[in-house]
Amino acid sequence: MKAMTAYLLIYNATCAMAWSVCVARTVASLVGGESAGDVYSRVGLVLMVAQTAMLLEILHSLLGLVPSPVGTVAIQVLCPIFVVWGHLFWVPECQQHWSLFLLLLPCGVMEIVRYAFYVCSLLGTVPYPLFYLRYSLFMVSYPLGTAGQ
Repeated sequence: MKAMTAYLLIYNATCAMAWSVCVARTVASLVGGESAGDVYSRVGLVLMVAQTAMLLEILHSLLGLVPSPVGTVAIQVLCPIFVVWGHLFWVPECQQHWSLFLLLLPCGVMEIVRYAFYVCSLLGTVPYPLFYLRYSLFMVSYPLGTAGQ
């Protein structure tokens, strides 16, 4: 296995795990009847790290490690970065608002699927259910995530 492939495997697996932590903690908070503020206190740091790590994807594209166009990747990465850092981090009211659930759950599930898909692709085989979710789940998660943003 090439060093770059190993790096991308580690990067994608780590991101999938970070988003899994965000989603699991959010679900646990919802089940426990906690407020959005409680959820943010449980997932805020992991969310900020996971979202900020996505900046590396622009570098991956610039260096040719992935075949994605730099402009497309930049837009896909910078928009959520702006929401998380530009609003959520600096505006406490955003951390307390119910829309935080819409931001975390659909976007988090989509990121888990996306990163798991990349890991499987790098390993040479993508199970059909994961393939299906990767290219179908966005029809539900994007409108909900956008509403949360």
